Amino acid sequence: FSVHAAIGARSGRFSAHAALLPAGTLDANATLSGAQQTLTGRIRLTLPQLHMIEPFVPQLARVEGTLSADFALAGTLRAPALSGAANVSGFTAELPLLGLHFKRGTMKISRAAKGALSVTGSVQSGGGTLAMQGAGTTQDFALTLKGQNILAADLPAARVRVSPDLRFTRSATGYVLDGSVLIPKAQVDLAKLPAAGAARSSPDVVIVNAPPLAKPAPLPLRANVLVQLGAAVKLRGFGLDGKLSGQLHVDEQPGRAPSGRGEIGVSGTYRAYGQDLTLRRSRLLFAGTPLDNPGLDLTAERVLPDVTPGLRITGTAQRPVLLVFSTPAMQQSEALSYLITGKPLSALKSSQGNMLNSAAQALGSAGSNLLVKEIGARIGVDASVGDNANLGGAALTVGKYLSPRLYVGYGVGLFTPGQIVTLRYKLSRLFDFEAQSSALYNRFSLKYRVEK
Repeated sequence: FSVHAAIGARSGRFSAHAALLPAGTLDANATLSGAQQTLTGRIRLTLPQLHMIEPFVPQLARVEGTLSADFALAGTLRAPALSGAANVSGFTAELPLLGLHFKRGTMKISRAAKGALSVTGSVQSGGGTLAMQGAGTTQDFALTLKGQNILAADLPAARVRVSPDLRFTRSATGYVLDGSVLIPKAQVDLAKLPAAGAARSSPDVVIVNAPPLAKPAPLPLRANVLVQLGAAVKLRGFGLDGKLSGQLHVDEQPGRAPSGRGEIGVSGTYRAYGQDLTLRRSRLLFAGTPLDNPGLDLTAERVLPDVTPGLRITGTAQRPVLLVFSTPAMQQSEALSYLITGKPLSALKSSQGNMLNSAAQALGSAGSNLLVKEIGARIGVDASVGDNANLGGAALTVGKYLSPRLYVGYGVGLFTPGQIVTLRYKLSRLFDFEAQSSALYNRFSLKYRVEK
């Protein structure tokens, strides 16, 4: 751009003209007069092409539209007053992060001489229109957002429509967001969602003489929003193919993790161990609990001709408790065998030992160790569930002594990916040779045992 300015030292006048490429203009003039330094003037801005704002808003692409503004200056040099209006019309843009295309956007921001502000505008997304309207001052301002069937995400992993009715207010005490959001339709594929967050360093890493990290002050935001799920909210991924229903009050306070109150129903099927388990009476329960740790009340069943085995999951999302059951009632080991293989334990063969891996992953708790050992004994192998430092946590281990001296074992992580093969040979009463192989390393060791 180019600027031409003129200043009158005696008269207290200032004027400037800037040519903003392409074809934009900025004109400004101001006059100071009297002992009170009374201020008068005018600022006019025209931008016939808005794509020049893209470097300042990198989330947007292919921005189009026009901007015009006309403001008058008044008051004094110490207390200037600005009045006038700015208009945006023909706004279109893309938001690649969410796969959205905004069009037919308009906005008008006006300011009265006494400081009163007003905002009106609208934009379309996916055939739905979001309207906004606000009023107040720079210190106290309220903005409402209303819309019907707005496309909020259009990605292979998620296609979501929302109907918001929200009110955002700003005051001297902070920010407040309240209202409701209806989600009439959504299709989310969990398997296609991008991995969340950056990789974390190992807790064993210690930075010597690291300066203490300053904790930023929490944003003074208070939110109380009712989220309602419509009849066409579907969730897929990691074996789940179901629908969600219900409503949730989301509450957020400064310095606290967001919490929820309400109930989300889950229906559909869950595919595990090569079987489609039907979800019955399944709910996620929120009672002022963190959003990422709801209470669980889930039941998944496999319907067989003479028996119905299933899993009942209670506890919380971070600490689930699993119970194997069946109708008619039977021992858990027998019910688990029906659930995984469709057969009783007496009909299993040793070649079906891979069932143990599925069973252990289904249970994933300390109590499952006894059950896994019982099943392993039935099919002729040693099996256990427990902590394994080489696999970074809980793991299922299956092994067998092929001879009094030779042992072969296989371990797989339950909650962290990884597997390990172990070969142990007893050389003598005091010496053992052990070899371990995994995706991360190969290890050989000679162990010496002292008996006291």
